Amino acid sequence: MINCGAFRHARPGGGYNIYFLPKDTASKSKYLFYRYYVPKETKLKTNFKPFKRYILKNFALIGAAGFIAPRHMKAIKDTENQLLAAFDKFDSVGIMDSYFPKADFFTEFERFDRYVEKLKRSENKIDLVSVCSPNYLHDAHIRFGLRLGADIICEKPLVLNPWNIDGLKLVEEESGARIFNILQLRLHPAIIALKKKVDQGPKDKIYD
Repeated sequence: MINCGAFRHARPGGGYNIYFLPKDTASKSKYLFYRYYVPKETKLKTNFKPFKRYILKNFALIGAAGFIAPRHMKAIKDTENQLLAAFDKFDSVGIMDSYFPKADFFTEFERFDRYVEKLKRSENKIDLVSVCSPNYLHDAHIRFGLRLGADIICEKPLVLNPWNIDGLKLVEEESGARIFNILQLRLHPAIIALKKKVDQGPKDKIYD
């Protein structure tokens, strides 16, 4: 018998996810859950089907009032992770309450910096930073997240000048964290058709 707590989460398509959280300190510090999927028609006392082992990830978000930020919040929520802190100099982020009403929000970067730095030394350290700020700030905010030891999810472009990529690569290697760029149009039919046209064209042709 595992010494654990448990809670249930209804799935949009029916049925439930049952989470078991071991009560030993080591597991709690890593937010280690054991998740089981239970079909809607199944009685909760029997027939639990092992689904997968799940580690809850802690997110911070920069640029919470931006156009694309709600999609990041929704994705964090849909993947059953949690947003602990968010920053934007504009306080028009009511959408946050729809997804993460308990998340801490800051309009001053210095306070946000101090808060996530404090989390870094606790069991609630930030695992990932979503960068949704204006393009010219992406470079600086990516570096900030890497210095926290967090992986980065950033909207395109990562940088405005190609040579700045080399600098980010160095910081990435020093921190041991990773940068992940969102290229949401890479599978768009028009982009695929364009790539095919380029691939089939003369190898020495310059497209500008």
